[in-house]
Amino acid sequence: MKSRIWMLLGALVLLGLSYAYFFTEWVRTEPIRIQAQVREVVGQRGIEGPQRTRREGNRRRNAAETSMQQFEGVYPVVFALDGEYRLTSVRVVESQPAKGAKAPKILWNLVSTSNSVPTKALMYGRVPRGMVPKEARTPAGTLEADTEYRLEVEAGRYRGSVLFQTKPKPPPVEPGG
Repeated sequence: MKSRIWMLLGALVLLGLSYAYFFTEWVRTEPIRIQAQVREVVGQRGIEGPQRTRREGNRRRNAAETSMQQFEGVYPVVFALDGEYRLTSVRVVESQPAKGAKAPKILWNLVSTSNSVPTKALMYGRVPRGMVPKEARTPAGTLEADTEYRLEVEAGRYRGSVLFQTKPKPPPVEPGG
């Protein structure tokens, strides 16, 4: 009789452990799913939005111009996350190291200062609130057309990554020609 009880208890514990492993995030966390979108921006107005005051408008315009410098010759890239996350680390690297290089080049590397704001989307080059560049005052590197990159994000114990490729902008059309 006692051996049956121990076998049933053992089976119950085994079922409980298998449930915890396969159906919960206690042991294994789901990765953060990220969607990379290459966006065509229509002029500065589409970036900065409505202006409230002259000073605030100038600050927004300068921030927009600074963040758009990474996109000379390519369209901007926006990343959509599958939920709201308090990011602790954001990194963009080349997916393949350049010829002669041992490691892929890191173009953008951010870390959380203390407690970042929950976010559902990122734009390459724009620093989310609560995060700073890992090396002080290091802006995001310039993206090159038709080059594959990898975005890696961390939010505590949750991690995710996605490969993306930039698209070249067409050359500007000369007026009257």
